[in-house]
Amino acid sequence: MLCAKDGKIVTDIYLPNSEWNDELIYYKQVEAAINYGEPIGYYGYNESHAEVSSFATWGPAVLIPWIILGKLFGWHFYSPMLANLFFIMCSFGIFAISAKPNWKQTIAFLFMNVLFLPLPRYILSSMPEVYAYGFSVIILSLSISCLSRFKWYKIFLMLALIMFLTLMRPYMLALILFPGYLVWKKNKLAEIGVVACGLGSVAAYVVYTNKLCADYFLDSVNLIWLETFLNNRFSVGVEVLYWTLVKSVKEYIFTLSEGIFYRIPRGAYCVTFVLVFILLFTIVLKRKKDDEYKKNLNLLWITVTTFLGMFFAVLLFYPQTQPGAKHLVVFVFLGVFVLIMWPSKFYIREFLFAVCCLYLFFIPTEYAQDFYYDMPYYSKNEIDEYQYWETVFDALEADNQGSDYYDNTIAWIMTDYGSDAYYVTPFGYLYAAPEGYGINCCMIDYFLQNYEQLQSKYVFVSAGGNVDSIYTEKGIKELGRTNSAVLYQIR
Repeated sequence: MLCAKDGKIVTDIYLPNSEWNDELIYYKQVEAAINYGEPIGYYGYNESHAEVSSFATWGPAVLIPWIILGKLFGWHFYSPMLANLFFIMCSFGIFAISAKPNWKQTIAFLFMNVLFLPLPRYILSSMPEVYAYGFSVIILSLSISCLSRFKWYKIFLMLALIMFLTLMRPYMLALILFPGYLVWKKNKLAEIGVVACGLGSVAAYVVYTNKLCADYFLDSVNLIWLETFLNNRFSVGVEVLYWTLVKSVKEYIFTLSEGIFYRIPRGAYCVTFVLVFILLFTIVLKRKKDDEYKKNLNLLWITVTTFLGMFFAVLLFYPQTQPGAKHLVVFVFLGVFVLIMWPSKFYIREFLFAVCCLYLFFIPTEYAQDFYYDMPYYSKNEIDEYQYWETVFDALEADNQGSDYYDNTIAWIMTDYGSDAYYVTPFGYLYAAPEGYGINCCMIDYFLQNYEQLQSKYVFVSAGGNVDSIYTEKGIKELGRTNSAVLYQIR
């Protein structure tokens, strides 16, 4: 559907033309892990790198499913999309077996997921969010199955998935409420094991991020209020917490208004999150007398609680709603599955969600950012330039025996400026970089402060920008140049 609206088909997608630079980092790390076990150059930001690995900010855990599939079936531009599609289909199938929806529920379910545009867009990308979506649905499916027939192996599988998801995205620990409730209902003493798994997940995440993940440009998680509790009087901590919540609520309301009035994507995510929460809460408030409803009511309460937990996580831990908003998508996705389990009369709730998605994602607006939804397609000019960069990068030799990984690292200067222009470096050509090389994303300010002490051996910059001018004046060795980009070897 995403491609059809543009008059294209899926095979017209060309990953190097994507405007999502995270896709480049994920794709190339998987390629390196498949061929070398880990990248033989450093991934990071402003030349940062992990303490005991060469992976980027999110570490290797998020890549494991792709690495396994890549080892088995090979790795190319369509591999992550095919893997995402396969995985999401498997999670849908597991849910169908557990929940056993009728044909009306199935049709409503398909419409809701197709119209929720972030889902198909992430499937057709090199982004691992789909794994978070799929695993959360599998956890829900196992919970439904346990309500009918409790088995300990289902609990162990849920806990294993939650521990893995916590390494990917720490807020996914909220899903531990599902096995926690089921174990409490079966054997209260065994709840100690669930609590231990939760605490172990937190400890593992702390060690994982400190040892296996590179530093990002800035702190993406706000811990100031928590540090205040630890380092000051309790009353001071309460005051900081209060003002953090006030500021975050105001920003969240502003972001909601962006979604409602201008359909800006981050606002659209917040709107769908609030809508699904309200729809779920209406089911909780509706008292039915049938046994099936009563049996599943606690599962519904757990889902509502995880929504509340995620809402406060965004308010407390994310400095801005903008980066936090996209993390709400996984809970919207999970909420859609729960809504299907309790269909309303004439499917009113499902209809409201579908209409909301049509308004937010499909009606054109001058304010909406096409960056979030536009698909990357083949372009002859860019393919010709990409082939040129393949030739340039093929001439480089990866020193996989060397101890200095910076010899196999390309510093990519994201943006630059000249006397009368602002430049965005066309990072898509870095898909052609040698397998195993690290790509370290750098800000122009970092470069200007450190260009004489850069550790990376290669620098990829915009043609005509400040960096290009500095290196040209200094006579730095130029390995390749087009109208849009230049590759330098600085040592």
